[in-house]
Amino acid sequence: INEIWELEGKAIITEEFADLTNNDMHVIEAVGLGEGNNMSCVARRLNITTGSLTTSMNHLVKKQYVERRRSEKDRRVVFVKLTEKGIAAYRHHEDYHRRMTQAVLEGVAFGLRDSLEVARSIGVNPERTKICGGGAKSPLWRKIIANVMNMKVDLIESEEGPGYGAAILAAVGCGVFDSVEEAAKKLVKVTGTEEPDSELVQKYEERYQEFKKLYPALKGIYQGKQA
Repeated sequence: INEIWELEGKAIITEEFADLTNNDMHVIEAVGLGEGNNMSCVARRLNITTGSLTTSMNHLVKKQYVERRRSEKDRRVVFVKLTEKGIAAYRHHEDYHRRMTQAVLEGVAFGLRDSLEVARSIGVNPERTKICGGGAKSPLWRKIIANVMNMKVDLIESEEGPGYGAAILAAVGCGVFDSVEEAAKKLVKVTGTEEPDSELVQKYEERYQEFKKLYPALKGIYQGKQA
């Protein structure tokens, strides 16, 4: 966890935000956009005491990332909100997490592409694929799969994957359908299709070729760590 924290700090503490720490960035994230956040709410989000938060908040107020004011109804309540400078830092941190999440999804997609290449190597050449489940609800995930695989991706109605497939096989085995193909045509409903984008396909192809070199290059390092 400490290693991840350090890596994140190196990525988000740029020249523009050199006066912030990684901890400051997470306090800014907890304050969030808009108004109506008080110190107690922010402290709960960070799972720290209000006293600990006050120390961090003092620095952020001094650096003009945060403004605070006392409630007119209850002077014990202190509201905080981001300044324009604070909003810029918030967006910067948000963009980092967006890019990090996309990189993870792309890595998973490259792993799936490895499996596709194995299938192709034994003569199985699918022209399109199907996707389902919770991840399939994400337009970004569907787009990444379509472009990394360079094939059409059909979104099916059912959210179940392996379980639904097992039920289809059981139906065939019980004689409800004569073949898996017949069962699939009747039971698998396509609700939408993601088309690959030729420009993105080319970019992902270049990245995939780099990705394929990673495992052979890193294999010895990981084996050494396990020893």
